[in-house]
Amino acid sequence: MFEQRGWRVENLRPDDAVTFPLLRIVGRVPLTANLAGIEARVLNAAPGSLASELQRPLWPVNSSTRCFVALVWLQPGVNQVALAATGSSPTVLFSVHYLALPWDYAVRAVYVIPSDAVDERFQAPEDEPSAVTSAVCRFAMALRLMQTAAGELLFQQGLGRSSFCVERMEDACACPLPAHQEQLHCVYEVPVHVRRLSRTRAELHAMTGDALWGYIAQELSSIPDRDQRIDVVVMSFTWKNPNTGEVYGHTALGGGFLALFGSSGMYSWPQNLTEVPKRFSDRRRVDGERFFDDSAGRGERWALAATSIGAMLHELGHCLSLPHPCQGGGIMARGFDYFYRLFTVHDVFPEHNGHEPYWDRSAACRLHFHPYFVGALAVVGNPVPSGVPVPVASPTPAIHTGSAATDGPGTYEQYANLVRLLPVTNGAAAKARPDHPLHASDRLPRVILDSNGLVHIWAANGIGHIGYYIDGDVAAHDEFIDSARPVEHFEIALHEICHRCHVSKPTSTLRISCIDHLGQMDDQFEHKVVK
Repeated sequence: MFEQRGWRVENLRPDDAVTFPLLRIVGRVPLTANLAGIEARVLNAAPGSLASELQRPLWPVNSSTRCFVALVWLQPGVNQVALAATGSSPTVLFSVHYLALPWDYAVRAVYVIPSDAVDERFQAPEDEPSAVTSAVCRFAMALRLMQTAAGELLFQQGLGRSSFCVERMEDACACPLPAHQEQLHCVYEVPVHVRRLSRTRAELHAMTGDALWGYIAQELSSIPDRDQRIDVVVMSFTWKNPNTGEVYGHTALGGGFLALFGSSGMYSWPQNLTEVPKRFSDRRRVDGERFFDDSAGRGERWALAATSIGAMLHELGHCLSLPHPCQGGGIMARGFDYFYRLFTVHDVFPEHNGHEPYWDRSAACRLHFHPYFVGALAVVGNPVPSGVPVPVASPTPAIHTGSAATDGPGTYEQYANLVRLLPVTNGAAAKARPDHPLHASDRLPRVILDSNGLVHIWAANGIGHIGYYIDGDVAAHDEFIDSARPVEHFEIALHEICHRCHVSKPTSTLRISCIDHLGQMDDQFEHKVVK
């Protein structure tokens, strides 16, 4: 957080570093500023870069709170970011470093079309373009919003701005498929694979959501580096029959290496940066007679955009080993319905019912150590003493040194004492460096139960996060954020786990999952709990 000339930027500091190109700026304008809106741009943008995009959105300012949320494209290296009131000279100047790091683990964008598609358009109202060219723009923009959101939500937990990496164009082009099978579009530096499936539209419409997931997972299984790619896939052929009300080719399923979605809400997504504030405040009604209304009962296009993009982040979370929480909200519950609140200051649905877009604490800690996440790491200025776990009933939204009492998103002020650590050191990068203190890459974490009722967790690379799952949902966790002196062994009584997890059913399945500091996981331990 910092202030310049009466302007306040709440979520950044000068010279902060990020590993994704779409920067979110949250702040407040002074009383003297023009309330028509603000502009954000990069003064030293190189010609042809994303940062030099000629379209400069006008970001709204809330007239009551004087708050704003702005987005700006960054270029690799140092970016001189400028903020100004509408029609004014730049007032706030600060630098942000965009670290465009190569990373082995990445998320791919795949747009699938039927084998018999000629001019494949997704179903949309007449006032919305729906050709493949529009689809790839909307898809790429949604993925960049998800990437930025993932990093910002981790930052709100005091864990730095790590986020998933999007596949690089050079990697996407490394093993091209024949042109009749796949075409590659690059928008906003996101390679979007337009993949022609082996089945017809009619055959695909005859399949259930589960069957579609299995079939498409098989179709995409032969790509190189399969174990280092997660595919986020949108199906072009989602269609609602207005005569019968039947919906075909729709699902929202995530797991393994595939997060799969229908395209029913795609027409509500922004095609570019300028459209972001408009799309997340679009009060036009969804025509539920003609189109599938996936707006969580709110019936307007802003809600359709929020739920459908937010659900993609939710399902991607499942691919990243995140379960649903047993209690509370967040992205991994129904908080994804409120994804729009990250990118707008005018809340068209001001009702607050406990569902907010945030990572629950267990999810955040797990992502902090996940090999797919990379970023400029942050730690708390006064961390918990090394070797002492922090048991917290999940989900919790902010850093705790004891049991959680509340559930809700944290505030930026809570993390004013964060200390940045550069360069990036977590996850897969350590595996390539034999001199790294965490280099036992062939020694996975282990979880066992001994004859005395004690659960033992071993991790040669240091325990990062232990999740306690009841019937598939996370009920509690232990976190080991201080990585300076990794904890290799932790033990806890089985009855204590059950007590913390509030096991209430006569019979439940307890699963324990551990992730270490290299992002290696063991989630094989299961135990039947009988009350």
